Amino acid sequence: MPKYWYNYKACEGDKFLQSICVDKKPYFMTYIYDDYRQKLLSFLKETETTALVEYKTELKILLNKINLNKKEKKFIEYYNSKYPFGTAGCAMNRICNYIELAFMNYVPRLKKGNDFDYTFLLSGIVYDEDKYNTIAKLQEDYVSYNTKIKGYKYTITSDTEEVLDSKEQLNRYIRQEIKEICPDEDERTDILLDLHYRHGGNNQFFWSCAGKYIIERLEKMVYGDL
Repeated sequence: MPKYWYNYKACEGDKFLQSICVDKKPYFMTYIYDDYRQKLLSFLKETETTALVEYKTELKILLNKINLNKKEKKFIEYYNSKYPFGTAGCAMNRICNYIELAFMNYVPRLKKGNDFDYTFLLSGIVYDEDKYNTIAKLQEDYVSYNTKIKGYKYTITSDTEEVLDSKEQLNRYIRQEIKEICPDEDERTDILLDLHYRHGGNNQFFWSCAGKYIIERLEKMVYGDL
């Protein structure tokens, strides 16, 4: 691939090449790769601090301000040029923007209310405490592995023969392990529900292992046995 396709400086002042140069990864990728998300959050935190310290206002207010002075205009230009990801209106970016707008302030309200009663999802089965503790330990291993994997470039090995070098492989491995620990679907799902909602479990672990069965339980409640 020619360097001037993705490197702005390589365009050497050619206006046409600069206009089609894709020098930033698209914004939606911050929802796919953890390191991309962290890069974006670090940038936003830095610029938010600058806005509060130097301009005595929140970043979002400054970005929407109409009448900017010379210093503010320079800061906005810096913000736009240094923003680490492309915000052009591609289909995936538009989907992300739509979902973000729909959920704006929803998560903070949900956390503040903290009144979700998950017990209606339980089957009521009396599960084995040893299985609960073993699955809780598996969750700790999952969190440890998950923080080490970066995209598809970092490789870790476990005591098994399987090499876990991607999020997808890690999730497959964890689902296999948890089924061996607790083969019964209802018992396993109840353990995961209690582990997640009663003791503040890891979201990715919970939805990777229990998401399918939670949806099936909800469908049965609404539609019955089809």
